[in-house]
Amino acid sequence: NPRDPSLWACTIAARLTGKRVLMWTHGPKSRRAAQQLVRRLWHRLATTLLFYGHRGRMLSVKAGDPPDKCHIVYNSLDYDRQRTLREAITSQRIRAVRDELFGRRDVPIIICICTLYPDKRVDVLLRAQAALHRRGLETRVLIVGDGQMRSNLEPLANELGVASLVRFYGPCYDERRTAELMCSADLCVIPSAVGL
Repeated sequence: NPRDPSLWACTIAARLTGKRVLMWTHGPKSRRAAQQLVRRLWHRLATTLLFYGHRGRMLSVKAGDPPDKCHIVYNSLDYDRQRTLREAITSQRIRAVRDELFGRRDVPIIICICTLYPDKRVDVLLRAQAALHRRGLETRVLIVGDGQMRSNLEPLANELGVASLVRFYGPCYDERRTAELMCSADLCVIPSAVGL
C-alpha cells in the first residue's frame, strides 16, 4: 500500500539490494493527480505487477507501466480449501473458539477482518457497537488485522467505553484459524472500502 511509509522503506531497500519486488494490486484507482503520481512512483519500484483482473492491468499499461511487467493473477482465495476448512469446523469447536475469544458464547460476535487503514473506517464499527451498548444490546467485536490505524482504534474503543467488549486479534495468515474465527462470528462487517 503506497500510504504506508514503512513499506516504501522496505521496498526501496529490497530494490537497492537486488531483490525482486512483486506487487499485487487493483491498479490505478484515483483520478486525483497527486494520488496518481504516488501510485505511479510506487509501481515503478516493482519488478512485477500482479493484478486482480484485466481492467487494472489495462489501466496500468495505459498509465505507462510496461505490458511485460503486468500480469493477471485473479483472486487470491483458495475457495475449495476454504470450503473444506469450514465444513470441518464442528459446533463444539465454534463454542471453544468463542469461549477463548471472549469468555462467553451467548453474546453476538461481530468480526471485522481487514488491514487497519483509514479508508476501512473501522471507527464506524466501534461507534456502532458503542451505540448498541448504550441501548443495552450486548455485542463483542473481533478485529482481525493490523495497520496504521490500530494505534487510533484502541484508544477510541476505550474512549467509547467498549474496550472490554473489543478484541484486537492482530493479523492472521493461517487459513484454518481464519476459518475458525469467521465461523465463530455471527456477523462480518467492513464499514468501507471492501476488498476481497
